[in-house]
Parts: sequence; structure tokens; C-alpha cells
Amino acid sequence: MKITTELGDSTFIYTTSSASETNNIKWMLPLSGIYRSKNSFFANEKALRSLHITNNPKICQGKPIIRGTRISVSHIVELRDELGWDIQKIEDEYPSLTKEQIKAALEYYNTHQKEIDAYLQEEKEVNSLNEHA
Repeated sequence: MKITTELGDSTFIYTTSSASETNNIKWMLPLSGIYRSKNSFFANEKALRSLHITNNPKICQGKPIIRGTRISVSHIVELRDELGWDIQKIEDEYPSLTKEQIKAALEYYNTHQKEIDAYLQEEKEVNSLNEHA
């Protein structure tokens, strides 16, 4: 049996087959977010949210961004940590973003904190140089 799911501009195909066969999944979901039930695989909400995060060397210098936007994960983290905004405030100020996208960015940060903190530090240094120029 084949199950096809569409999320945004991506299509996911799940097959129910024996565990020894390769599952036909166009996008590989993080294994930690997959539940196995008999011979089927299902993704949990967190694993599906992770699909909202991507990177493209042509957008934001390859930094992780929210898919379909130019809004970086580091920017969402800055809004939360520097300005004290909660998810609702971010959604109110950025109406093109959904709660799921914002949660995905914050979850990405939680699992890639060292990477995002490095981007945040780099941005602070660049801003500091620009202020003194």
C-alpha cells in the first residue's frame, strides 16, 4: 500500500512493505521522529515540522531558513532571545509565518544550538564593525 502526502511544495510517499525492503520516501525524515507500527512508518509532528527548515547557498548565505521565506532560524532566535517575543508575538509581527514554522525554527535551534549561536555571534560582529565604520 502506498500513502502520498503533500506538505507545501514537497510530496512524501510512504510505502507499507516488509522491513527488509527500501521505503520509497522522497524526503528522508529524521529517524528519531519516525514511529514504526507493524510494517509502516509514520512521522511525528516534530519530524514533520523539521521539514519547514532548509538551507540554500543562494539565500541568506546558506544559513538555515524557514522554507519558502528568507527568514533565518537565527533571526527567529534573536526575536525570542533579544526582544523577548513569544511565538504569538512573532506570528503577529510576521503574518506570513505560521506557528508551525516558528516552532520548527526554535526546535531547529534547540538541536543545532552551536551552529546557530555561531551565526548569531558572526552577525553581532558584522553589525559592530558597521557601526564603527
